[in-house]
Amino acid sequence: WVITADIAPILLPVILAERPGENPYRLVMTIWCLVPGMAFKSSERSSGLDAGNETGVAELSDGRLYMTTRHRARIGFPPQPNGRLYSVSDDGGSSWPKSQLDTSLATPVCQASVQRYGESGLLFSNPAHEKSRVRMTIRYSVNDGRSWDAGIVIYPGPSGYSSLGVFGAGDVAVLYERGKLSYSERISFAVVSAKHFTARINR
Repeated sequence: WVITADIAPILLPVILAERPGENPYRLVMTIWCLVPGMAFKSSERSSGLDAGNETGVAELSDGRLYMTTRHRARIGFPPQPNGRLYSVSDDGGSSWPKSQLDTSLATPVCQASVQRYGESGLLFSNPAHEKSRVRMTIRYSVNDGRSWDAGIVIYPGPSGYSSLGVFGAGDVAVLYERGKLSYSERISFAVVSAKHFTARINR
């Protein structure tokens, strides 16, 4: 998950292992490079709600950065109350305020993807279920993640990790894991027409 932004040409969300071992304590942070080819710098470590681990970052309409984070929990033991961790940086990713919980985004313990869309839109993809890795869904926000639509189900069965992208005409692409018995049997690619999202913008 690499993004380019007006204030940070190259930015990568990372997980930092604090101690060696089979289950090291992990902290979420970002590293960035203001000028391509120059040395990378690291942000302060994110905190709140046990910090989390796997992350995705997108730029908001006002230049702030939105980070969505997976909970630190065993698969099959989703967070309660359910929801997705997120934090918004207003200094280009140099620091991240304490993570908050967005209870409108149902999530098992799993990675998710986030992508800017249009002037003030955000896309979010994950298995939209509170307990199991099923129902790969793309949800759309017209207001920088303050609220989300009900989403479009890409695949109702077992599904896992995903990665979002946007074509020049506005069509949305998602690369994701799926299967019949397990969420990781194969990797599939789907495209959703821009009409699905522009119709919501024009309401």
